[in-house]
Amino acid sequence: MDQNTKNVLSTVISLIEKLESDSTNLSTSERLLMTQNLIGDLKNFCQDKLPSHISHAEGSGGTQISRETETKKILIVDDDAGTLLTMRVALEQTGYQVNIIPDPFIASNIVEKLKPDLVILDLMMPQMTGFEFLQMIRSNKAYDDMKIIIGSSRNNEEDMRHVFKAGADNFIAKPFDLAQLVNMIEETLEMKRH
Repeated sequence: MDQNTKNVLSTVISLIEKLESDSTNLSTSERLLMTQNLIGDLKNFCQDKLPSHISHAEGSGGTQISRETETKKILIVDDDAGTLLTMRVALEQTGYQVNIIPDPFIASNIVEKLKPDLVILDLMMPQMTGFEFLQMIRSNKAYDDMKIIIGSSRNNEEDMRHVFKAGADNFIAKPFDLAQLVNMIEETLEMKRH
């Protein structure tokens, strides 16, 4: 890893730590605003400092995951700020338009406005679980074409059976690498819903 990349990663980590330490006494909407501002700062910092693709080391060579994609809208709903920031930066680098929301209640209220092509949804969140959010989306015919990927560290058969029965299109176990996520997004976007 070259020094420039180390500097960028060090700054990213310090920004995430700042978000986590500064947001403990804030409301969800204040944390969302702070996260959005932090992402803007991060994007400004990274501009011209990182290559325009994301590399994923594999063995001694490297596999690039930059894709030619038509602009698809992705909504990420996860209560972990680090996960939100990492996925947003990575997916924007691959050509997706990405919105992040740390609270499923807020997401459920603005999903109609955002009209994402795909939602990446954490399963275990406070106040409203990813499973409840999934059920809410699938109960509305207006969202029939919306694809949903569930991401969770709980990847037991029972949870997976429940989320697929409730209408999830795909499931990815956490932690996952970015190349795996990008490939799953591409596969899921190509799937036809019943």
